[in-house]
Amino acid sequence: MTANPPVGPASAPPHLFDELQDLLPPLRAMLHRHQEVLDQYRDPEGYVIEDKQRAYEDARWDTALEASDTLVALVSRLEQLVPHPPRRAFTLAVTGPAHHEVDDVWLFVVDGTDVTDAWQSLSALPVFRQWAELEYPTRNGVLDQPTLLPHSCHAGIAAPGMYTDLRQEQARTATVRIPAPIAPDVPPRPAGSRRPR
Repeated sequence: MTANPPVGPASAPPHLFDELQDLLPPLRAMLHRHQEVLDQYRDPEGYVIEDKQRAYEDARWDTALEASDTLVALVSRLEQLVPHPPRRAFTLAVTGPAHHEVDDVWLFVVDGTDVTDAWQSLSALPVFRQWAELEYPTRNGVLDQPTLLPHSCHAGIAAPGMYTDLRQEQARTATVRIPAPIAPDVPPRPAGSRRPR
């Protein structure tokens, strides 16, 4: 009799643990910040100071709104991490506005099932399209478009500070169901190409 595969954390894709770990620091930071805001209206025993009740309620309202908005984005992000087929972070390299220069390469991180899916998601993000409209030149009335460099793309993420992480923006966009335009096809990987240094 064939044994059933293990169920639970042991059977989860390795990258999923990294993705979940990335979600925790900003949530912890928000919780700590909210506690600090509310604690200024409480006495040492944790009770709300009587003459600060109104300010405390206003602060609770503000922190609750932020927490609610964050929860919507968090749920969307978790839904992206556990669909079928599974999604994971991809680092995508695109030509910069001065793409005649060898080192003018921009790195963006989004979730996707593969490079093609990640590129389509990135191309659909309003913040990415706004960046392209601001940064790229217009030639004969036509906006010069960023070009994907597939040989420089890879699953996972690089060292912090070397890329622009748009996964949170991707999650927020998914919650409002913005129709995604069809992104350009991923060009074939050139023979003998290498990842950037």
